Amino acid sequence: MTTGARFASAASAARPDTVQSSLNALVLDDRMPAAPASVADREGRTRNNTAGVGDLRTGAKVLKDGQVRAGSNTGQSGSA
Repeated sequence: MTTGARFASAASAARPDTVQSSLNALVLDDRMPAAPASVADREGRTRNNTAGVGDLRTGAKVLKDGQVRAGSNTGQSGSA
């Protein structure tokens, strides 16, 4: 059983992390200042990934447990 667990860990470590790769692409290719993501697996384990900077002025890293405000610019403008 121990050998199987080590093999699974080695196999997953060898594969590129698709979540991190996607976040890196958002920052590098799409010029987003930051991209955080949390992924929970079926066992309830959570993995946090980040890319970019959390504060453009200071260059501080993105907080792994930070919050992101989301909004829409496609809704009604408020005028009738």
